[in-house]
Amino acid sequence: MYTTWKRILCEMEKPPVPIRNQRKLKKTRRDLQNQRRIKEALKIRNQNLEMLRIHLRKGRAKEEEI
Repeated sequence: MYTTWKRILCEMEKPPVPIRNQRKLKKTRRDLQNQRRIKEALKIRNQNLEMLRIHLRKGRAKEEEI
């Protein structure tokens, strides 16, 4: 516990790095894979939401008929 606090305090004491010195980091293969996975998951989620919406609409239509 102590060492992490010490490390945090050391990091806080360091001056912030100017933006022009921070080279734009190249995206690694893992970053790209994660991005792809997130995109896929969102697509599936959107499809599921759309199916649910259609299902609920059908349910409401049936209720109105009665």
